[in-house]
Amino acid sequence: MGSVRSRRRYVAGALAVACLALAACSSSGSSSGSSSSTSGATAAAKQITVWTASNPLYDYQHTQLALFTKETGISVNFQEIPEASILTKLQAAQTAHDSSFDFYEVPASLTPQYVSLKGAAPIKPFLNNTSLTPSNYDFAGLPPGSMTQCTVKGTLYCVPAFGTGPELYYNKQMFQQAGISGPPQTMQALLTDAGKLTNSSHAGICLRGSNTAPNSFPAQMMLLYYLNYQPNGQGIWLNPDYTPRLTEPAALQFANDYSTLMTKDAPKGVGAYGYPECLAAMQNGKVAMWLDDSAAASYVFNSQGPAVSHVGYASIPCPTTNPSKCQLSAPWGMFINQNSDAAHQTAAYKLMTFLSGPAFQKGALTNGKIPALVTRPSVLSSASSVQGIPSDLLTSLNYIQTHIDPNAIPQTSVFNQAQQPLNVALSDIISGQSSPDSAFKTAQNQITAILKQSGVIQ
Repeated sequence: MGSVRSRRRYVAGALAVACLALAACSSSGSSSGSSSSTSGATAAAKQITVWTASNPLYDYQHTQLALFTKETGISVNFQEIPEASILTKLQAAQTAHDSSFDFYEVPASLTPQYVSLKGAAPIKPFLNNTSLTPSNYDFAGLPPGSMTQCTVKGTLYCVPAFGTGPELYYNKQMFQQAGISGPPQTMQALLTDAGKLTNSSHAGICLRGSNTAPNSFPAQMMLLYYLNYQPNGQGIWLNPDYTPRLTEPAALQFANDYSTLMTKDAPKGVGAYGYPECLAAMQNGKVAMWLDDSAAASYVFNSQGPAVSHVGYASIPCPTTNPSKCQLSAPWGMFINQNSDAAHQTAAYKLMTFLSGPAFQKGALTNGKIPALVTRPSVLSSASSVQGIPSDLLTSLNYIQTHIDPNAIPQTSVFNQAQQPLNVALSDIISGQSSPDSAFKTAQNQITAILKQSGVIQ
């Protein structure tokens, strides 16, 4: 993290992970097609193969594998696959019931797809086996909201590999100059502050505007503050019966507020902005606020931009209409390959508990300085002060992990296709090609048609 090169590598990878999350040597020698036996008599294999993304978020994992081998006697063939192709490679492997790998890290939101292809092994039997699960593992300490994305029809298939959520990066000096005492505590305050902070020297706020970014992720982060939480809902903007909610008054209010931010208070040309542009604007003092994924935080506090020393980190508190479940998190998960044999699944489970355990996460925070790898609220709250990491960031990350919407991302294989009309609507709002109300009504109709055509709704 110390060099410019490593910082650039971090942001390129970490930001790509967050984008993908809304939509990773020799073979292990596993035999094919066997399901796991989790009895205490099942011996662990001596080597396993891991598929994970080529991303600096996982660099710290790689550095700790020697310790895992020392503790367990299990060696790890750690195969890094380009993020652009890991999901395609995994789908092909699962379709072919490939047993050449035993453990993989991919978006948890796509768990139903892995299950439907019979490529993900249930992990609760392993968890319930006291001879396999370390006594200090503290399964209950994992974030319930993220765990829901790992669950299909009541069966658990993964644990989070890393955790992110909506982070507000703000320039404390600009806030002081504008007479604003601190970060906004509501979405309406965000709107008001953005207006006050917009002047000839800098924009009030930056959000991804490029349709290829995708811009919908930060927008959907905001949308959770407008639409009330539905325990039986099928995502942020889908009812329990999968009908869209984009024409509800609260959703249309969001569309109009989003229009104000993006057309009046964002940088000129924001319609072409992705992560790098908003990040550079924040670092160089060209924008007072940036609302986006917390995956960028490590790069912000490690960078050398002239405004970096003035950056604060905050979570906007949940609204009274949704006081405890307003954070959109799209974590990647750790999975065990169902097609591996029992011995390799057992060894893979040992790696899963090692990488998601409290000791590893504390090390990722204090030694690796990579807070995105920390999903346990207990680790974040106990580490209120970590040298090299802003304390307000730790407070914010803890808030995210304890206020995650458990069903923010619908468990349907057509979700990525269904959200494309929303991406287009947001772009049309930014460009002025459509009014906010008209854009969202069009998206409502198009999403409904897609879900009907795919058989999700009748």
